Amino acid sequence: MPEEITDPATVEEPIVETPAPEPVNPDEPEPAADPAPGPEPEDEQPPVRTDWRAEYFKGKKRGTIAPAQPQTEDTSPADELRSVIREELEPIAQSFAKSKDEEELQATLSKYPDAKKMEKTVRRYMESPAYAQVPVDTIVRSLLYGKEAAKQKADDEARGTRLGGHTRRPAETKTKSAWDLTDEEFNKSVTKVMSGSTQ
Repeated sequence: MPEEITDPATVEEPIVETPAPEPVNPDEPEPAADPAPGPEPEDEQPPVRTDWRAEYFKGKKRGTIAPAQPQTEDTSPADELRSVIREELEPIAQSFAKSKDEEELQATLSKYPDAKKMEKTVRRYMESPAYAQVPVDTIVRSLLYGKEAAKQKADDEARGTRLGGHTRRPAETKTKSAWDLTDEEFNKSVTKVMSGSTQ
């Protein structure tokens, strides 16, 4: 009996499921995304990374991820007390963090005087949750680098359009017109022009 020949275009390949992304430790700071080097309008928000949780929950809705087992909550009086203390201390911690951020911003602005023009933009980046753990110095340097890179690119393009030569022009020498020359001076100048001499 002859063997069946199958067309490779009609053979179905097995479907391979990709594993769900591994959860990221929420205590670790997220690395900062590079800001755009162009000029930023006043109302533009800093760039933010996509959240892996959104992809995780999309997969959960499609049924590709098994739901987690519900955990029983055993709240002890000590846990309740800790949560009450945290709530009471939250405003104090926020005001302390704001004062430290302000000190860090002023130190960075004194270190980079060019960044004073971008203070509003730097403050927007500092308020963004994506940049909450990023040092102010890093934010300022990345914004300044983007601005400097754009300036360098413009300078390079301007250099490419330059022509050779220089802008110096010879000083004008006051020469008499041919009508003001004596016969002897006129004959000398005619001889000079005819011989091609420049002196």
